[in-house]
Amino acid sequence: ARFDYRTSASAVASALLLTAASSPPEPLKVWIDPSSKPYLVYSMFSLTLLLFELTLMPVLLAWEIEQEGFLAWVGSLTPAFWTIDVCISMITAYYHEGELVTCPRQILRHRCKGWLPVDVVVVLLDWASVLMRATFENDDINGVKLLRLTRLGRVLRLAGMLRMVRVVRTMEDSLQNL
Repeated sequence: ARFDYRTSASAVASALLLTAASSPPEPLKVWIDPSSKPYLVYSMFSLTLLLFELTLMPVLLAWEIEQEGFLAWVGSLTPAFWTIDVCISMITAYYHEGELVTCPRQILRHRCKGWLPVDVVVVLLDWASVLMRATFENDDINGVKLLRLTRLGRVLRLAGMLRMVRVVRTMEDSLQNL
């Protein structure tokens, strides 16, 4: 018996076409499962960073401590992290009445009605603070006043603490499912 590769190749191609025609392609997964282990780790990191900022912020504001060295480094990196966090929140699925909502349009609508406006304002004020520190010298009185105003935007981050209640609940659920 002789092997005919042309017949075999056409048989394989036909089988693939039949399989492709009978089952529609799966849509791409463009959402993050809020109960997944990677999201749990990410949430724990963001909670830690939030607690760090909330403890450090009153000290910096009360005693007008210069942000140099480590503080300057953290002060520059945190706006980047929170900017990424806003993007991640817009693709993270959520639970509604016990059902996981994964439709990107519904996720975006849900976020726009929820914390997204507050998050965007806080992130914009964080970036304004970074720009102010880079632009104005300490002896420029107008720059110092503007810098204080942008630092006060971090007070809005306290609202994020309320949001972390949701993160803690997600962590508890994930740990129970282990």
